Amino acid sequence: MIDLSVNRPATSAYREALALLLPHIAKDRRFSALQDYHPPEGPEWARATVADWLDGVAGDGDAGRVVLTDGAQHGLACVLRALTQPDDVVLADFITYQGISALCRSQGVDLRGVSIDREGMRPDAFEAACATLRPRAVFLVPTLHNPTTVTLSEERRRALAAIARRHNVLIIEDDVYRPLLDRAVPSFAALEPELTVHISGLSKCIAPGLRYGFVVAPRAVLGNVAAALRIDCWSISPLTALIATILLEEGTAKRIIDVQREELRRRQAILRDALAAFDVQSQETSPHAWLHLPEPWRGAAFARACRQRGVGVLPADAFAVGRETLAHAVRINVGAAPSSGELRQALAIMADLLNAGHFEISGAV
Repeated sequence: MIDLSVNRPATSAYREALALLLPHIAKDRRFSALQDYHPPEGPEWARATVADWLDGVAGDGDAGRVVLTDGAQHGLACVLRALTQPDDVVLADFITYQGISALCRSQGVDLRGVSIDREGMRPDAFEAACATLRPRAVFLVPTLHNPTTVTLSEERRRALAAIARRHNVLIIEDDVYRPLLDRAVPSFAALEPELTVHISGLSKCIAPGLRYGFVVAPRAVLGNVAAALRIDCWSISPLTALIATILLEEGTAKRIIDVQREELRRRQAILRDALAAFDVQSQETSPHAWLHLPEPWRGAAFARACRQRGVGVLPADAFAVGRETLAHAVRINVGAAPSSGELRQALAIMADLLNAGHFEISGAV
């Protein structure tokens, strides 16, 4: 099985950096603090490093606005508990990151989908949803959107932010893919700092096994986010925080991200060549791509046929909010293949299926 259904790093750069770091970590001046409890928002030295890393993106370098979490998903869970009550409405793209759906269901939050186009959430649809549903918040993945790969333009971001401001709707910005961009676009946290809760982490750009996320929030809600985290686990592991802090401080994190970005660029070129005849939505350094399926394929049937031939992809159903009619599409994670050769092999199998679609029928009788 060549599994292209999971977002994972395209290189071993993190493991190589970690192998060099671990023998020396006991010499770090903060090593003695690893056996103690820490504040729920995380060690001050770790928050200061994250604040510096995000300076210009969110929080303007203020460590007092940072809460450290066990990955971005944990951050999102804490934010939802801090900001919402059961039956509150949260809006999201009607096709979006599947983790938000499960979280909202578990917390009794009413997640509603908003129509999108090839530039992201439609402002007119967002405006209408705000007027009729009176949502508490809107959840957005504005950079290399999961799964469609759309990066919202500054113009689209400003339009959505203006609507949120007019209706007093909080913006939950999941920006985990931002470090992979060649050229950054202003974040919602930069455009509307008092209305935006910015969530990011190192899983998508460095390694999911690191489990290091961060929330940058207005001070008015930050205490509730930290309190939600304390209920969960008191605070994150200071060992994780120290590893991530050293990687960020020494510039190793940037070098890992540069390596990942260049490998993703090569893999996206392979994908463009292999699926040139089909409608593929992607960007040069995106870890995934969104394949719009030709007739007669539907997402679930195509994913099933791929799996029968040893290739894993995720259909649009996995990312659906509610039960609206979906585009017939699948997400392809180009970074997930163990090698470029295996990526080529998997894409060749997919291309054969796409070309022979009219010969494919269900095995059920």
